[in-house]
Amino acid sequence: MSLQKLNMAQSFGAGSDLWVISDDPATPLFRRMDWYLNFQITRALQHKSQTLSPQLQTVLNENSIPTPTSSATHESPTLIQVGRQLPAQFLMIVPARNSSDWAATVQQRWVSLHNPSMRLFLPPSISIAQFQKDWGPSEPRGLSIVTAAQ
Repeated sequence: MSLQKLNMAQSFGAGSDLWVISDDPATPLFRRMDWYLNFQITRALQHKSQTLSPQLQTVLNENSIPTPTSSATHESPTLIQVGRQLPAQFLMIVPARNSSDWAATVQQRWVSLHNPSMRLFLPPSISIAQFQKDWGPSEPRGLSIVTAAQ
């Protein structure tokens, strides 16, 4: 996999359409981006999907109507349009609860977005070598990586 490694000073330059960060609020980068986005990340991560009222659920059950479900969970990545606040079009926040699944989740969402150029801000628990191993053999174009250890 050919990738461009960036240091923290270079990381906020233009050059990628999609930026990907983990949801760890303890990292300084998370707080910095949240500040630039006027705390939009924190609000988005605290959002809870509405549930059906008990009365509506009863009516649905009585009439044998299937209950609508949402595929989004608290563990789903969050995509925010950031074109005015950051030098990218979108910012994706991917939960980093399980570091072995992090790269696979990023890859799956990246493919579903039609493979835009991407800048990854790796969580502290994932090294570049680990990320490359978890990503697999495909080579994304325009990939740049910023590690948390810098």
